[in-house]
Amino acid sequence: MKHLALLLATMAASACQVEENANRAAWLHATLVADRFGDLQRNPELVAAQFDRMQEDPYSFLRGTLPQYRRDVTEPFSINSETHFLTEASSRIQLVGDPHIENIGTYQNRSGEIVVEFNDFDSAIYGPYHADVWRLALSWYAFGASTTFSKTEPQDWLAAGEQVARGYADEILAMAAGSETPPLTDSAVFEDLVEEAQENGNELADLKEFTVVDDDDLRRFDRENPEILSLNAPITAWINESIPTWLSILPDEGRELGALKDVSRRLGSGVASLFLQRYYLLFEGASESPDDDLLIEWKETRDPCLIGTGIVEAARLFTSNAQRVTVLQRRAHADPMTDPYSGWLGEEPWSFRSRRNSGFHQGIGRNRIQRRLRNGLWGREELEAAGYATGQLLARTHARPQTMDETSALDAIADVLEGRTDEFVAEARERINLMGPQLVDDFRLFSILREQHGPALDLR
Repeated sequence: MKHLALLLATMAASACQVEENANRAAWLHATLVADRFGDLQRNPELVAAQFDRMQEDPYSFLRGTLPQYRRDVTEPFSINSETHFLTEASSRIQLVGDPHIENIGTYQNRSGEIVVEFNDFDSAIYGPYHADVWRLALSWYAFGASTTFSKTEPQDWLAAGEQVARGYADEILAMAAGSETPPLTDSAVFEDLVEEAQENGNELADLKEFTVVDDDDLRRFDRENPEILSLNAPITAWINESIPTWLSILPDEGRELGALKDVSRRLGSGVASLFLQRYYLLFEGASESPDDDLLIEWKETRDPCLIGTGIVEAARLFTSNAQRVTVLQRRAHADPMTDPYSGWLGEEPWSFRSRRNSGFHQGIGRNRIQRRLRNGLWGREELEAAGYATGQLLARTHARPQTMDETSALDAIADVLEGRTDEFVAEARERINLMGPQLVDDFRLFSILREQHGPALDLR
């Protein structure tokens, strides 16, 4: 009789799990399609291409599912949504929006120094600070779930995510106490990144990747590169007509550009941003030598993900999405003019933000960390230190701008965390321990859904 009762209980639990998976799969299917409804109508092949990238591994899936993450974190009754570390003031912080490992990189500042900052503010908006902390921590877990050739264990990556929260809390409280914070470029996770940025910048790495120098010693875009596409006459004319307006928005340091030498479209970059138009503009440098030419990117911007922020009016503070991205990035960086070519142009629904593409701009990149793991240079201790450093960076990025109400963001967050660091870290670990396996399960369900409904998840 006891065996029968155990069997019945096991069958009931299994049935509940099957029903739960079916409900989750239906939710995932519906939200993925709803978030891309316009793009599915215009270009289902491009949606399928984005889904191809998302299906590569859990980390790529995480990069393409920010709206799903926000729903999980903030929707009522979600197992992942509750936090004991939020106040009205700390729910109106300027967010990075989508802070993950590969959205961290280097810049060369006006003094010629290489600095480390978040480099993608396309999703930046105001909202609860912990949503950024958990997202960054979750990206370490997702990275680990996508790494199969190292000696690391799942608990090592969970520990790295946990250290994101500890680094964040320690840095916030140190800043609030007025303590001097050391440069993050001294951290092991950033040290060789800085060295590579200096080397690639000096060697014109970005120019060499996308351009060639012809027999007349003139640099132009390399049309044999499959990621470079020639533009038609109307788009080329629009770019030329827009340059004076764009230059007027740039700071003085960015207005000293030479003649426009060539234009092209860049294809195939990003995961969540794969749909977006990117134009590359090649300008004459300060001398006649092609070695100081400047490569500028104009990238289309769209509405940020407002799910879970509760601050819809924040999007109305800016005349365009491109202005939003540019202004919020300037406020978040230690040097607002880290990139003097950062600006905006156009009007909704078609606006573009600009930035310089340079060898000095290097991202952490998964390959960099994977090489260290593969070569045995990194283990759990190094992963924890890396997670901690990225948490510190996020803390500084949150603390620099004011809240949406123009009050101190640093004070708002420090008030919540004061004397509660261990509890904050424990809560973050608990949430990542829930969201990490859920992300991996969603990745598996996503593959099944594409088998069932086609490469673009057709709902018809």
